[in-house]
Amino acid sequence: MRTFSRLVLFVGFIFATVVAVSSQVHCQEQKDRIILTVGAGADELTDFLNTSYYEYAIKIAANAKVVSGSNVRLGGKFVFDKLENIKRYSAGPELSYNIKFVEPYAHFLLGAETYNVPGRNFTRTVGAGVRLNFGHVVLNPFQVDSTRGVRAPFGSAGVTQFSGSVGIRF
Repeated sequence: MRTFSRLVLFVGFIFATVVAVSSQVHCQEQKDRIILTVGAGADELTDFLNTSYYEYAIKIAANAKVVSGSNVRLGGKFVFDKLENIKRYSAGPELSYNIKFVEPYAHFLLGAETYNVPGRNFTRTVGAGVRLNFGHVVLNPFQVDSTRGVRAPFGSAGVTQFSGSVGIRF
């Protein structure tokens, strides 16, 4: 519980800082240089009896623009997931296409996770979602990821994670 409270305070501090900085950005500038989001998700797992259950997660993501065209944006994305016994750190490219205020996106992330064992283990995540842009505020109502790593070795189908988040774009 102490770790969760520290995480909430840290995220609150980051959001307050981002709001203060984004208020200094002029209205003429595009609001797609950096996107910071925080949200919740659930990993869908199956036990040895092949029944599904969910392990809930806190998800923090930062996305910085690398290249953008008229409606296409390529960003570098960093994601931190904290589940009950797992911490997952991932980074990689994200490609999105802006249609008015709706922006579908897809990403491919490589990283590491810890899972009740010493050391870090390699993971890869492929995912997609939809981002809704309301000025400086973004809403990711739906995102689905498939991660392979410790709990889902590279020969298996992977662990599916469903998530949603809210954030700031500046």
